[in-house]
Amino acid sequence: MLPVLLVEGTSAAKGINFLETSLKDTLSAVRKNSLEPPLAEYSFDAEHLAQIKPTSLPGDDLYKTSLETAFKRILHGLATSDPSVSDETLVAFCNLLDLALVLAELEICETGLPLALIEELFDSQTIPSCERLFQYLESRIERITAGIEGGRGKGLILLRLCNELLRRLSKTEDTIFCGRILIFLSKSFPIGEKSGVNLRGDFNVQNVTVYDETPQQLIPTQEMEVDEKEEKKEEVSAIIEGDAKSDDGAKGTKAVSFTAGQDPKNSPEVLDAATLYPIFWSLQGDFADPPRLFQPENFKRFKEGLAATMAKFQVADEEAFKSTGKVDGAANGLKRPDDKKPGVVTTGEKRKREESDEDESRGEGFNPKYLTSPELFELEVMRLALLDSMRS
Repeated sequence: MLPVLLVEGTSAAKGINFLETSLKDTLSAVRKNSLEPPLAEYSFDAEHLAQIKPTSLPGDDLYKTSLETAFKRILHGLATSDPSVSDETLVAFCNLLDLALVLAELEICETGLPLALIEELFDSQTIPSCERLFQYLESRIERITAGIEGGRGKGLILLRLCNELLRRLSKTEDTIFCGRILIFLSKSFPIGEKSGVNLRGDFNVQNVTVYDETPQQLIPTQEMEVDEKEEKKEEVSAIIEGDAKSDDGAKGTKAVSFTAGQDPKNSPEVLDAATLYPIFWSLQGDFADPPRLFQPENFKRFKEGLAATMAKFQVADEEAFKSTGKVDGAANGLKRPDDKKPGVVTTGEKRKREESDEDESRGEGFNPKYLTSPELFELEVMRLALLDSMRS
């Protein structure tokens, strides 16, 4: 919303010009060259504030509109004078917004005026400039979000400006800035705020895992017979379609279910990597769209595939324990806090950062989207980080 255009010489135009001059005089008396500390009422000259205040509180609609227009004139003047937002201009923006915040706290202007100014400021700036200016919101979060409500007033303005910023950002190049915005929103609104709750229970069905549904043998051999290949294909299709039948006396894939006190003789057969590959990755479609499991055939297939996957994971755990004596991430070379050697740390002594420590900091708490190449699947299954992410 641009500043209101009024005919010069009218009483409204004169009032806006007077307020603009008073705001500039108030800001010019402030001596601050950094973002912190935030300005409060005592930071401004009392005489200058008295010129801005209306004769009676709260001010009428005409006065509040005139004050908002005066603020926006100054804001647009700063934005056009230095589009790159230097350090000096950043401080000038922060001082102007602090003044609007103080006047809102004194009920001299609308409570949503500071956020309305920030919204217009972000709309007129580039992404790098917005990233710098966002420091203001982060440093004044307690004052800006005081008495905020998600569906009305300044809460609606805050949601709108943050969502507009997120739409402008690239999910691959501006991940850090996107994270800062989302963290700010999570701190600003309660956990039960309906704007952040999936009221309809929608799932991200667009998260499709692409894989080779009919993979070839992972380790091809020239001596493999045609009958063995056909048998493998029949086993894969039977498990995926949920048509596998339990047969205690015959060899092949067995259908299992999760029942208490299951007989070890009926435990699922441990499949090789080539057979398990399409079964494992087909489970991702069920995780992305759980309501499809209400169909009996899908639920049966899901149980069989999950049982085969967990059986393979159990074997990987046992092999890791036999080789390393550990069944967690330490088997893959990752250090855990309780594995550190005791020692005395000297004050001021810097510890050299090792490559293993760097790998740990990168991998901890990170959920990657794994590659679905058939050639990599056998290595991925033996990597316990995949097992942990699937079981958590």
